[in-house]
Amino acid sequence: MVTMTEESLREGIGTATTMDGSTIPATQLRRIACDAGIIPTMLGSNGEILDMGCRERTAPPKLRHRLIARDRGCAHPDCDHQPAFTQAHHIQHHANGGLTTEDNMVLLCSHHHTLIHHTNWKVRIQHGKPEFTPPEYRPAFSWTA
Repeated sequence: MVTMTEESLREGIGTATTMDGSTIPATQLRRIACDAGIIPTMLGSNGEILDMGCRERTAPPKLRHRLIARDRGCAHPDCDHQPAFTQAHHIQHHANGGLTTEDNMVLLCSHHHTLIHHTNWKVRIQHGKPEFTPPEYRPAFSWTA
């Protein structure tokens, strides 16, 4: 376990503090991190844990229960699929650094999960709830008189 600021890790500057109190350069930590399971943890100014991510791509049971409590099934507007028929979708894709956290996931049925991935529908968490934005409508052609 090491501790450093997010800025230092992203920029590759400064040092990280290990559990025994020694330090290693941020550049070395970045190399080590390529092969490590990273669990990002955000600490407050007094060292209190404000948020803790997880290494898994799929939602672990505790997180899935939280998503079920919040979304109550497929969160897409006008969909009534029950939680048993949903998948946990990463809003910012896991492959692009999206975390497996409540603030980055939403429950979707398979139809709406496919729709989100293959169309310009957008989803975000706003005030603790999923909010969907449909794609802009653009006519394929226009008539002239």
